[in-house]
Amino acid sequence: MNKLTTTLIVVLFLFSGVILAQQNAVMTHYTVNPYLYNPSQVGENGYVSVQSHYRKQWINMPDAPDTKLLSAQGMINNKFGIGGKIYLDKAHIIQNFGALFSYAYYIRFKKNPNKHYFSLGLSAGFKAQRLAFNEATIKDDFDPSIFYNGATNTVFDSEAGLTYRFKGLRIAGFIANLAPHSYQYERASSYLKYEPSYHVYGAVSYDIALGKNSNFSLKPSMLVRYIPDIPIQFDGNLLLDWKNLFWIGGGYRYKNVGVWGTAGFRVHDMVSFTYSYEQSIDGFQAALGSTHEITIEFRFKPNKNKDLAKEMDDRYADLKKKILVKHNELLDSIQELKERTDSLESALNNTNELIRELKETATNTVYKGNQVKYAALGKVNYFLNSATIHSAQNVEAKPIMEQIKALQEEGKLILIRIEGSASIEGSETYNLLLSNKRNESMKEYLVENGIKDDLITTSSKGNSEALVRDNAFEDIENTEPNPEDRYVKVYILFNE
Repeated sequence: MNKLTTTLIVVLFLFSGVILAQQNAVMTHYTVNPYLYNPSQVGENGYVSVQSHYRKQWINMPDAPDTKLLSAQGMINNKFGIGGKIYLDKAHIIQNFGALFSYAYYIRFKKNPNKHYFSLGLSAGFKAQRLAFNEATIKDDFDPSIFYNGATNTVFDSEAGLTYRFKGLRIAGFIANLAPHSYQYERASSYLKYEPSYHVYGAVSYDIALGKNSNFSLKPSMLVRYIPDIPIQFDGNLLLDWKNLFWIGGGYRYKNVGVWGTAGFRVHDMVSFTYSYEQSIDGFQAALGSTHEITIEFRFKPNKNKDLAKEMDDRYADLKKKILVKHNELLDSIQELKERTDSLESALNNTNELIRELKETATNTVYKGNQVKYAALGKVNYFLNSATIHSAQNVEAKPIMEQIKALQEEGKLILIRIEGSASIEGSETYNLLLSNKRNESMKEYLVENGIKDDLITTSSKGNSEALVRDNAFEDIENTEPNPEDRYVKVYILFNE
């Protein structure tokens, strides 16, 4: 191959690298269709959609870059995004045709699955590159180094990406030309080899709801491109959206400097149109003219009634599951309480007989050869539905604790009995559990202040004593709750 031809081909490849962002077409409409770059966002909008993209770059330059792209995407079971894209871009004699199939897996968080998730995506396919020498103006038609009928080479192509979304925030990273292969063209005395580079992208965006009804949203975003041996490029974008029916925005590109404006609208929720006007402002490129990009999208929303029915079914199933869990927890608590009560009543039967005897006679008696006495130390009142000893209850609980502690230190303490009660609000089961919790809170208070745990017994009365005292068995609905029924009473058995 002579030096002139070699130089021309090298210049063409370098030039195509500049205008196509180093082998890959530069697109502006990734702000409305992020799948253009990032496979981990395929199917993200939840619709089945088809997008047609067209970009004409530098209209004042003959044979300037021209890109056509057709993509389709959808979501399956809110977990799997699938899609595909076919593209054709051309810059003078260099033509690229490719097709990619994409798959993304969405890991959603239960609390807010549609706005808090992590997705991984992969695209795989092929890219065919053709050198159309037959469309070039050749100075020497008999130069044997020219591929007169054109030369085509096909290689494997792939992309990968990941995205994290939390409410309005999206952070993404993706790689194009993930496994680059060399293009090799050889015929007779002509040989050409071209090896593309991988492209690394990083993106971040944030959706900001505006207004009381959030009809408007503002979306600032940034895209960073890195290609080995090429200056890093930054895109800054700002997009204002009204109810996903109309949007307008603009952007700026640092390095390969350019500015653009974007506007779009949606018709009947099915068809949308987006247009961008871009102008280079960097000397040489500015003279090449403006760039235009058009996107038309057709989207097919799943049946609303079907979606609503499924959402209601899911909510009902979730609520039913939660109720069942709470029901089982309550049953377990009741069973545990019953077992503990039976065990204590059985183990302390003799002691309770003694306590009843002492209550009835109110006199001293002999227990295990010692003169002992049974006494009521006091009562601690609780707030409605509360089983916590607050500062108000501590005023009542502290003197009781101090008397018990003094008897324990003197070695006279034999037994402590705590009896919890509840007022008549709520069911009998609930009040039984509540009175037991009050017993436990008083027991915990005593233990925390140095009283031995094995000297303490409890008895849960529920609202039984309140019903007897207020004669509410027959007319409970008309009986006013008595705050004095929300208490624990503390009794002790001790040596005199």
